[in-house]
Amino acid sequence: MGSDIQRNRWVQSTNMWLCGWCHGHDFGFFGNGMDYTAPDLLALDGIHHSQRGKRVFAHKIAGSLREI
Repeated sequence: MGSDIQRNRWVQSTNMWLCGWCHGHDFGFFGNGMDYTAPDLLALDGIHHSQRGKRVFAHKIAGSLREI
């Protein structure tokens, strides 16, 4: 995907488009792309969640579901 800057821009633009599409079609949207730029939330491959990242992600989802 190139540099971290390129990847971050791609994630942001994809999430912005997807968020707009979801809301335009009466879907909810749970955007978490930029929340995982902290090194300890990503695995060594820089793509997938680390164990800590998985826990953080699960807590965010649980919090969002409580708001419904």
